[in-house]
Amino acid sequence: MNKVNLSTMKEKNRKIVLSTIYDKQCSRVEVSRLTGLTKAAVSFIVEDLINEGMVYESESDYVGVGRKPITLKVFGGKFYSCGINITRKICEVGFIDLFGNKVCGEVFPCEGGEPNEVVQQIIDIINRQIDDNQIKIENIIGIGIAVPGPVDYINKKILNPPNFEKWHNFELGIFEKKFNKPVFVENIANAYSIYEKCFGDCTEVDNFITILVNEGIGSGILLNGRIHRGCHGLGNEIGHITIDFNGKKCSCGNIGCLEKYASIPEILLNTRYSSWKEVVDAGDDEILEKEAMYLSSAIASVINLFDLRVLVFAGDIAYCSDKVFSKILKHLENKVVTNSKIEIKASKINNGIIMAGAMVVYDFFHNDN
Repeated sequence: MNKVNLSTMKEKNRKIVLSTIYDKQCSRVEVSRLTGLTKAAVSFIVEDLINEGMVYESESDYVGVGRKPITLKVFGGKFYSCGINITRKICEVGFIDLFGNKVCGEVFPCEGGEPNEVVQQIIDIINRQIDDNQIKIENIIGIGIAVPGPVDYINKKILNPPNFEKWHNFELGIFEKKFNKPVFVENIANAYSIYEKCFGDCTEVDNFITILVNEGIGSGILLNGRIHRGCHGLGNEIGHITIDFNGKKCSCGNIGCLEKYASIPEILLNTRYSSWKEVVDAGDDEILEKEAMYLSSAIASVINLFDLRVLVFAGDIAYCSDKVFSKILKHLENKVVTNSKIEIKASKINNGIIMAGAMVVYDFFHNDN
């Protein structure tokens, strides 16, 4: 085995051990059993992780006979992920620890701002937060950036999101050069899904879809614990599934896209409401029913394709969501070919810093490629 392959294997084994400790908080013996690595290999890796301050040993809560086993735990308060959430109106910048706790954060308006000026403001804020919170550069594991899609996640570039023209083809690799840290760029819907898998209500679920409904409709599909991207990394566009072949023309060039019917601005068109919250608070059953019908038409296709049983809704639609979720489930009864029970959740995250930072944490512990 050449040196390159040996180094790759060592790094992969290290990531496997680290992710097991992070997820399970278990002893060396248990790590060996769960990973299939020898006890000697596990001990060697663990000693390195302890010396680096990434892992520490703690007596377990075992109350049986004999000596208490020593539990390994990740030291989450020493290492940090930087989260940046750039939307059409505001930008959120801050740091979280390895368990998703926000360390610091700042929000500023960015609507209509020049991208280079916004980026410089973000850099200034990060530098100030590092100084104010005494964060060591070497303890920052990476930077996660959530932005309106579509994005080129490989080249860290915003492509051509609607109503975001100034940012079209803007490259976010500048953060990688500035801070010498890995940078992860995702559209906001994918970022929501990764958060749900890392810290949210789907940590034990490997296959699910997050559907973001606000001024547009986006989605992030996780299959086997990984974002489903398609050939070019531009998959998951549930908002552009056709639900009416004779319907409205969409900005994408398609006809009858879900987004042209079920996005919040569209569902409120020609009504007396100015927000989805107003619809829900008023208990307007006609609009709730119409939204459920539109959404279920597209969701059924996704469930039938991927055999998913868990749906997570985020954005405006998550407000007092039971009123519309029950209607969606009723519509799905006659549209889904599988017999499995469908579960719908509302995302609880309302902080873009934690959401974006979760992308880094999840990759750090679970990307063993």
